[in-house]
Amino acid sequence: MPEPIEFENIYLSRGETVLFEGLDLSLPGGVTSALLGESGAGKSSLLELINGLLMPASGEVRVFGQPVGESEINGLRRRIGYAVQGTGLFPHLDIATNIALVAKIIGWPDARMGNRIKELMELMALPEGLAQRYPHELSGGQQQRAGICRAMMVAPPILLLDEPFSGIDPVNRRDIHRRLSALVQAQGTTVVLVTHDSREALQLAANLVVLKAGRVIAAGPPETLLRLDNSYVRNLFEQPDA
Repeated sequence: MPEPIEFENIYLSRGETVLFEGLDLSLPGGVTSALLGESGAGKSSLLELINGLLMPASGEVRVFGQPVGESEINGLRRRIGYAVQGTGLFPHLDIATNIALVAKIIGWPDARMGNRIKELMELMALPEGLAQRYPHELSGGQQQRAGICRAMMVAPPILLLDEPFSGIDPVNRRDIHRRLSALVQAQGTTVVLVTHDSREALQLAANLVVLKAGRVIAAGPPETLLRLDNSYVRNLFEQPDA
């Protein structure tokens, strides 16, 4: 069986800047893969390729075994949860409506939506009373957690997380890491996590991918990468915040 997410010989540029040239990468299913590397390494661009927000000039991105360019894009995105840095919440919708957007589009009954919203808000340590508030009435960390709830609403088989915990205080972050790991393991979700925090990557991910200037420097289980004789990889994990 093919891996749920595959990149084959990807070439992608923005203007005169080459982001990827001949990139090959497979991400295993049912576990969390963390993408690490300095700013501009291409981490967020990989998420956009998976979700069809970017299309390569050449090469092929396959998700669920099918080339993204040949997929019905809205149908594909409904099977992929996507939580971006900065939350992406709609300011004119209350938190419950923001979280339930995809479920409402695909026709979930109200009772099922309400139960799932409650479950996810509890998971993300969000008080139930926040459900009827608007994004501007929440703290930045609360908005971040609501964005994660929205990404997880319909229990998608793939979950893309782009610096999702950056605005959350350390105590809540550790608790949410624990809760999220348990849920992902129970549901067999394939998670792709972009993070600058090497400790977070080691805590959450069974597979690590280190990128530098659009190239894969190393990929594999944490224990393998921690043993590598590579100064760039070693420095990432020696930094308190990679």
